[in-house]
Amino acid sequence: MRSRFTLLLLVCFMVPFGCGGDDDDTSGLKTDAGTDAGAGGTSGSGGGGNAGNAGNAGNAGTAGTGGIGASGGGATGGASGFGGASGASGSGGMAGTAGSAGIAGTSGEGGSGGGEPACVNGSDCAGQVCDPATLTCMASTCDPDDYTTCPGYPDSICLEQDNGEGACYLDCVPFDGSGLCGPGAQCQVQSDDESIGLCYYTGSKAAGETCTPTDTGTDCVEGTVCVNLGSSAQPDRHCSTVCRVFEDGPTGCLTGELCMVPAICLPANLGVFDDVAVGAECAEGDYLYCGNVSGRLTGICDDAPSGGAELRCYAWCRLAESNGDCDVGFTCTDTDWGNGLGVCVGD
Repeated sequence: MRSRFTLLLLVCFMVPFGCGGDDDDTSGLKTDAGTDAGAGGTSGSGGGGNAGNAGNAGNAGTAGTGGIGASGGGATGGASGFGGASGASGSGGMAGTAGSAGIAGTSGEGGSGGGEPACVNGSDCAGQVCDPATLTCMASTCDPDDYTTCPGYPDSICLEQDNGEGACYLDCVPFDGSGLCGPGAQCQVQSDDESIGLCYYTGSKAAGETCTPTDTGTDCVEGTVCVNLGSSAQPDRHCSTVCRVFEDGPTGCLTGELCMVPAICLPANLGVFDDVAVGAECAEGDYLYCGNVSGRLTGICDDAPSGGAELRCYAWCRLAESNGDCDVGFTCTDTDWGNGLGVCVGD
Protein backbone atom coordinates (compact mmCIF):
# COMPACT_ATOMS: atom_id res chain seq x y z
CA MET A 1 0.00 0.00 0.00
CA ARG A 2 1.14 3.54 -0.70
CA SER A 3 1.18 6.26 1.90
CA ARG A 4 -2.20 7.73 2.63
CA PHE A 5 -3.22 11.30 2.01
CA THR A 6 -3.02 13.26 5.26
CA LEU A 7 -5.23 16.23 5.94
CA LEU A 8 -3.89 18.60 8.58
CA LEU A 9 -6.60 19.39 11.08
CA LEU A 10 -5.90 22.09 13.60
CA VAL A 11 -8.60 21.91 16.20
CA CYS A 12 -8.86 22.80 19.84
CA PHE A 13 -6.86 20.07 21.35
CA MET A 14 -7.65 19.77 23.07
CA VAL A 15 -12.61 20.13 22.78
CA PRO A 16 -13.56 19.52 23.55
CA PHE A 17 -12.60 20.26 26.04
CA GLY A 18 -13.54 23.43 23.92
CA CYS A 19 -11.98 26.76 23.07
CA GLY A 20 -12.28 29.51 25.55
CA GLY A 21 -14.93 29.71 28.23
CA ASP A 22 -18.32 31.34 27.78
CA ASP A 23 -18.64 34.98 28.78
CA ASP A 24 -22.18 34.88 30.13
CA ASP A 25 -23.44 38.08 31.69
CA THR A 26 -24.60 37.67 35.25
CA SER A 27 -27.22 40.12 36.48
CA GLY A 28 -26.40 42.18 39.58
CA LEU A 29 -28.10 41.34 42.85
CA LYS A 30 -30.76 43.84 43.88
CA THR A 31 -30.29 45.07 47.45
CA ASP A 32 -32.54 47.25 49.62
CA ALA A 33 -30.22 50.08 50.57
CA GLY A 34 -32.40 53.00 51.75
CA THR A 35 -32.75 54.19 55.32
CA ASP A 36 -35.48 56.42 56.70
CA ALA A 37 -35.15 59.98 55.47
CA GLY A 38 -36.12 62.84 57.73
CA ALA A 39 -39.11 62.86 60.03
CA GLY A 40 -42.06 61.59 58.11
CA GLY A 41 -39.72 60.74 55.22
CA THR A 42 -40.00 57.62 53.08
CA SER A 43 -37.20 55.06 52.86
CA GLY A 44 -35.23 54.98 49.63
CA SER A 45 -35.42 52.06 47.25
CA GLY A 46 -32.40 49.81 46.63
CA GLY A 47 -30.45 50.03 43.39
CA GLY A 48 -29.65 47.09 41.09
CA GLY A 49 -25.92 46.65 40.56
CA ASN A 50 -24.43 45.39 37.31
CA ALA A 51 -22.03 42.49 37.78
CA GLY A 52 -18.75 42.24 35.90
CA ASN A 53 -18.62 40.06 32.84
CA ALA A 54 -19.35 36.54 34.12
CA GLY A 55 -18.41 37.81 37.57
CA ASN A 56 -20.31 38.30 40.80
CA ALA A 57 -22.64 41.22 41.37
CA GLY A 58 -21.17 44.27 43.10
CA ASN A 59 -21.83 45.02 46.75
CA ALA A 60 -24.63 47.48 47.49
CA GLY A 61 -23.56 51.03 48.31
CA THR A 62 -24.33 52.54 51.70
CA ALA A 63 -27.59 54.41 51.66
CA GLY A 64 -27.53 58.19 52.12
CA THR A 65 -28.86 59.76 55.31
CA GLY A 66 -32.14 61.56 54.75
CA GLY A 67 -32.70 65.25 55.50
CA ILE A 68 -33.86 66.37 58.93
CA GLY A 69 -37.61 66.90 59.06
CA ALA A 70 -38.93 70.43 58.81
CA SER A 71 -40.77 72.63 56.47
CA GLY A 72 -39.26 72.31 52.99
CA GLY A 73 -37.94 68.95 51.90
CA GLY A 74 -34.71 67.27 52.88
CA ALA A 75 -32.17 66.84 50.07
CA THR A 76 -31.85 63.58 48.17
CA GLY A 77 -29.08 61.44 49.66
CA GLY A 78 -26.66 58.95 48.11
CA ALA A 79 -24.54 58.74 45.01
CA SER A 80 -24.93 55.42 43.22
CA GLY A 81 -21.70 53.42 42.61
CA PHE A 82 -21.03 51.12 39.60
CA GLY A 83 -22.43 47.80 40.58
CA GLY A 84 -23.71 49.24 43.89
CA ALA A 85 -27.12 50.28 45.20
CA SER A 86 -28.43 53.85 44.99
CA GLY A 87 -28.57 55.89 48.16
CA ALA A 88 -31.94 56.63 49.81
CA SER A 89 -33.97 59.69 48.92
CA GLY A 90 -35.16 61.55 52.00
CA SER A 91 -38.58 63.25 52.04
CA GLY A 92 -39.03 66.46 53.95
CA GLY A 93 -41.28 66.95 56.98
CA MET A 94 -44.48 68.95 56.83
CA ALA A 95 -43.73 71.80 59.19
CA GLY A 96 -40.97 73.96 60.55
CA THR A 97 -37.83 75.44 59.12
CA ALA A 98 -36.15 73.64 56.25
CA GLY A 99 -33.92 70.85 57.38
CA SER A 100 -30.29 70.49 56.40
CA ALA A 101 -29.45 68.43 53.33
CA GLY A 102 -28.93 64.73 53.74
CA ILE A 103 -25.39 63.32 53.53
CA ALA A 104 -24.59 61.63 50.26
CA GLY A 105 -24.44 57.85 50.39
CA THR A 106 -21.17 56.02 49.85
CA SER A 107 -20.72 54.62 46.36
CA GLY A 108 -21.04 50.86 46.05
CA GLU A 109 -18.11 48.72 44.93
CA GLY A 110 -17.96 47.65 41.30
CA GLY A 111 -18.80 44.08 40.33
CA SER A 112 -15.88 41.70 40.17
CA GLY A 113 -14.48 41.11 36.71
CA GLY A 114 -14.89 37.66 35.21
CA GLY A 115 -15.46 35.61 32.04
CA GLU A 116 -11.91 35.37 30.76
CA PRO A 117 -10.33 31.93 31.21
CA ALA A 118 -7.05 31.70 33.07
CA CYS A 119 -5.57 29.75 30.15
CA VAL A 120 -6.33 28.15 26.80
CA ASN A 121 -2.89 26.68 26.02
CA GLY A 122 -0.36 24.82 28.11
CA SER A 123 2.17 27.58 27.37
CA ASP A 124 -0.04 29.98 29.36
CA CYS A 125 0.78 28.05 32.52
CA ALA A 126 4.54 28.25 33.20
CA GLY A 127 5.50 24.57 33.44
CA GLN A 128 1.99 23.36 34.20
CA VAL A 129 -0.89 22.47 31.89
CA CYS A 130 -4.16 24.17 31.05
CA ASP A 131 -6.83 21.91 32.53
CA PRO A 132 -9.22 21.19 29.61
CA ALA A 133 -12.23 20.99 31.93
CA THR A 134 -11.83 24.25 33.86
CA LEU A 135 -9.43 26.36 31.74
CA THR A 136 -7.23 26.91 34.77
CA CYS A 137 -3.56 26.09 35.25
CA MET A 138 -2.69 22.95 37.18
CA ALA A 139 0.17 20.47 37.51
CA SER A 140 0.45 17.88 34.77
CA THR A 141 -1.30 14.66 35.79
CA CYS A 142 -0.38 12.24 33.02
CA ASP A 143 2.24 11.04 30.55
CA PRO A 144 1.48 12.14 26.95
CA ASP A 145 3.52 9.19 25.66
CA ASP A 146 0.91 6.90 27.25
CA TYR A 147 -2.49 8.42 26.57
CA THR A 148 -4.21 6.06 29.03
CA THR A 149 -2.39 7.46 32.10
CA CYS A 150 -5.03 9.69 33.68
CA PRO A 151 -5.13 8.72 37.37
CA GLY A 152 -8.32 9.87 39.03
CA TYR A 153 -9.80 10.89 35.70
CA PRO A 154 -12.00 8.06 34.42
CA ASP A 155 -13.03 8.18 30.76
CA SER A 156 -10.16 10.51 29.95
CA ILE A 157 -7.26 10.49 27.49
CA CYS A 158 -3.85 12.07 28.06
CA LEU A 159 -2.75 14.39 25.28
CA GLU A 160 0.29 16.60 24.88
CA GLN A 161 -0.22 20.36 25.01
CA ASP A 162 1.89 22.94 23.20
CA ASN A 163 4.46 23.06 26.03
CA GLY A 164 5.10 19.30 25.90
CA GLU A 165 3.19 18.53 29.11
CA GLY A 166 0.35 16.02 29.33
CA ALA A 167 -3.25 16.95 30.22
CA CYS A 168 -6.31 14.74 30.67
CA TYR A 169 -9.20 15.29 28.23
CA LEU A 170 -12.67 13.87 28.77
CA ASP A 171 -13.60 11.43 26.02
CA CYS A 172 -17.12 11.22 24.61
CA VAL A 173 -19.24 9.69 21.86
CA PRO A 174 -19.90 12.12 18.98
CA PHE A 175 -23.48 12.87 17.96
CA ASP A 176 -25.05 10.96 20.89
CA GLY A 177 -26.84 14.05 22.18
CA SER A 178 -25.83 13.40 25.79
CA GLY A 179 -24.42 16.86 26.46
CA LEU A 180 -21.63 15.21 28.43
CA CYS A 181 -19.14 17.97 27.66
CA GLY A 182 -21.26 20.62 29.36
CA PRO A 183 -22.17 24.21 28.41
CA GLY A 184 -19.90 25.95 25.93
CA ALA A 185 -18.19 22.74 24.82
CA GLN A 186 -18.78 20.01 22.27
CA CYS A 187 -17.79 16.41 21.62
CA GLN A 188 -15.32 16.78 18.78
CA VAL A 189 -14.82 13.81 16.44
CA GLN A 190 -11.38 12.21 16.77
CA SER A 191 -11.70 9.01 14.73
CA ASP A 192 -12.44 8.44 11.05
CA ASP A 193 -15.29 6.08 11.91
CA GLU A 194 -16.96 8.83 14.00
CA SER A 195 -17.00 6.68 17.15
CA ILE A 196 -14.48 8.53 19.35
CA GLY A 197 -14.57 12.13 20.49
CA LEU A 198 -13.00 14.48 23.02
CA CYS A 199 -14.54 17.46 24.78
CA TYR A 200 -13.34 20.87 23.60
CA TYR A 201 -14.61 24.38 24.24
CA THR A 202 -16.29 26.34 21.47
CA GLY A 203 -16.43 30.02 20.52
CA SER A 204 -18.56 32.43 18.51
CA LYS A 205 -17.23 32.30 14.93
CA ALA A 206 -19.49 30.79 12.27
CA ALA A 207 -18.66 28.33 9.48
CA GLY A 208 -16.42 29.97 6.89
CA GLU A 209 -14.88 32.51 9.27
CA THR A 210 -11.17 32.49 10.09
CA CYS A 211 -10.28 30.87 13.38
CA THR A 212 -7.50 30.14 15.85
CA PRO A 213 -7.05 26.72 17.48
CA THR A 214 -5.83 26.27 21.05
CA ASP A 215 -4.97 23.33 23.28
CA THR A 216 -8.46 23.37 24.75
CA GLY A 217 -10.72 24.30 21.86
CA THR A 218 -11.32 26.78 19.07
CA ASP A 219 -13.17 30.03 18.63
CA CYS A 220 -15.65 28.31 16.28
CA VAL A 221 -19.30 27.82 17.20
CA GLU A 222 -20.68 24.46 18.25
CA GLY A 223 -21.08 22.16 15.25
CA THR A 224 -17.91 23.43 13.56
CA VAL A 225 -14.17 22.90 14.00
CA CYS A 226 -11.09 24.93 13.09
CA VAL A 227 -9.39 23.40 10.03
CA ASN A 228 -6.11 24.40 8.40
CA LEU A 229 -6.24 24.05 4.62
CA GLY A 230 -2.83 25.64 4.18
CA SER A 231 0.61 24.73 5.48
CA SER A 232 2.34 25.26 8.79
CA ALA A 233 4.31 28.10 7.19
CA GLN A 234 1.24 29.69 5.58
CA PRO A 235 -1.81 28.55 7.53
CA ASP A 236 -5.28 29.04 6.12
CA ARG A 237 -7.57 28.26 9.03
CA HIS A 238 -11.33 28.59 8.98
CA CYS A 239 -14.32 27.13 10.77
CA SER A 240 -15.67 24.06 8.96
CA THR A 241 -19.03 22.40 9.57
CA VAL A 242 -19.03 19.00 11.24
CA CYS A 243 -20.96 16.41 9.21
CA ARG A 244 -21.69 12.68 9.22
CA VAL A 245 -20.34 10.53 6.41
CA PHE A 246 -22.25 7.44 7.57
CA GLU A 247 -25.71 8.99 7.60
CA ASP A 248 -28.34 9.98 5.04
CA GLY A 249 -29.98 13.39 4.78
CA PRO A 250 -28.63 16.93 4.42
CA THR A 251 -24.96 17.34 5.24
CA GLY A 252 -25.15 20.89 6.52
CA CYS A 253 -22.11 21.83 4.42
CA LEU A 254 -21.74 25.26 2.82
CA THR A 255 -22.21 25.66 -0.94
CA GLY A 256 -19.20 24.25 -2.78
CA GLU A 257 -18.27 21.88 0.05
CA LEU A 258 -18.56 18.11 0.43
CA CYS A 259 -18.84 15.96 3.56
CA MET A 260 -15.83 13.66 3.91
CA VAL A 261 -13.78 11.68 6.40
CA PRO A 262 -13.09 12.64 9.18
CA ALA A 263 -16.63 14.04 9.54
CA ILE A 264 -15.99 17.55 8.20
CA CYS A 265 -17.15 19.65 5.26
CA LEU A 266 -14.29 20.68 2.97
CA PRO A 267 -14.15 22.49 -0.39
CA ALA A 268 -14.87 20.19 -3.35
CA ASN A 269 -11.95 21.76 -5.23
CA LEU A 270 -9.43 21.02 -2.49
CA GLY A 271 -7.71 18.41 -4.67
CA VAL A 272 -8.58 15.35 -2.59
CA PHE A 273 -11.58 14.21 -4.65
CA ASP A 274 -11.82 11.96 -7.72
CA ASP A 275 -15.26 12.37 -9.30
CA VAL A 276 -16.02 8.70 -9.89
CA ALA A 277 -18.73 6.48 -8.42
CA VAL A 278 -18.20 3.60 -6.01
CA GLY A 279 -17.06 0.57 -8.03
CA ALA A 280 -15.58 2.59 -10.89
CA GLU A 281 -11.87 2.83 -11.71
CA CYS A 282 -10.19 5.93 -10.31
CA ALA A 283 -8.64 8.32 -12.81
CA GLU A 284 -6.77 10.78 -10.60
CA GLY A 285 -4.71 8.73 -8.16
CA ASP A 286 -4.75 6.62 -5.02
CA TYR A 287 -6.08 7.60 -1.64
CA LEU A 288 -8.36 10.27 -3.04
CA TYR A 289 -11.92 10.44 -1.83
CA CYS A 290 -14.63 9.34 -4.28
CA GLY A 291 -18.21 8.10 -4.48
CA ASN A 292 -20.10 11.40 -4.21
CA VAL A 293 -23.62 10.56 -2.99
CA SER A 294 -25.79 13.60 -2.25
CA GLY A 295 -22.81 15.68 -1.14
CA ARG A 296 -21.05 12.90 0.80
CA LEU A 297 -17.82 11.27 -0.32
CA THR A 298 -18.63 7.69 0.61
CA GLY A 299 -15.54 5.95 -0.77
CA ILE A 300 -11.78 5.94 -1.26
CA CYS A 301 -9.59 5.23 -4.28
CA ASP A 302 -7.56 2.19 -3.27
CA ASP A 303 -5.88 -0.91 -4.68
CA ALA A 304 -7.49 -3.19 -2.09
CA PRO A 305 -7.51 -6.12 -1.88
CA SER A 306 -5.00 -6.98 -4.60
CA GLY A 307 -2.24 -4.58 -3.65
CA GLY A 308 -1.61 -4.15 -7.38
CA ALA A 309 -1.74 -1.16 -9.69
CA GLU A 310 -5.49 -1.07 -10.33
CA LEU A 311 -7.22 1.68 -8.43
CA ARG A 312 -10.92 1.50 -7.81
CA CYS A 313 -13.40 3.47 -5.72
CA TYR A 314 -14.26 1.28 -2.73
CA ALA A 315 -17.07 2.20 -0.34
CA TRP A 316 -16.08 3.11 3.20
CA CYS A 317 -17.23 0.85 6.03
CA ARG A 318 -16.84 0.97 9.79
CA LEU A 319 -15.06 -2.10 11.12
CA ALA A 320 -17.05 -1.95 14.34
CA GLU A 321 -20.26 -2.31 12.32
CA SER A 322 -19.08 -5.57 10.71
CA ASN A 323 -20.69 -5.67 7.26
CA GLY A 324 -23.52 -3.30 8.15
CA ASP A 325 -22.22 -0.51 5.91
CA CYS A 326 -21.69 -2.80 2.88
CA ASP A 327 -24.13 -3.99 0.23
CA VAL A 328 -25.10 -7.65 0.04
CA GLY A 329 -22.22 -9.69 -1.37
CA PHE A 330 -19.55 -7.37 0.06
CA THR A 331 -17.41 -7.71 3.19
CA CYS A 332 -16.02 -4.91 5.31
CA THR A 333 -12.28 -5.48 4.95
CA ASP A 334 -9.54 -3.89 7.02
CA THR A 335 -6.93 -1.94 5.04
CA ASP A 336 -3.95 0.16 5.99
CA TRP A 337 -6.16 3.24 6.43
CA GLY A 338 -6.74 2.52 10.10
CA ASN A 339 -8.67 4.61 12.62
CA GLY A 340 -11.67 2.29 12.57
CA LEU A 341 -12.29 2.28 8.82
CA GLY A 342 -12.16 -0.42 6.16
CA VAL A 343 -13.58 -0.77 2.65
CA CYS A 344 -16.33 -2.97 1.23
CA VAL A 345 -14.81 -5.69 -0.97
CA GLY A 346 -16.84 -8.07 -3.11
CA ASP A 347 -16.96 -11.69 -1.94
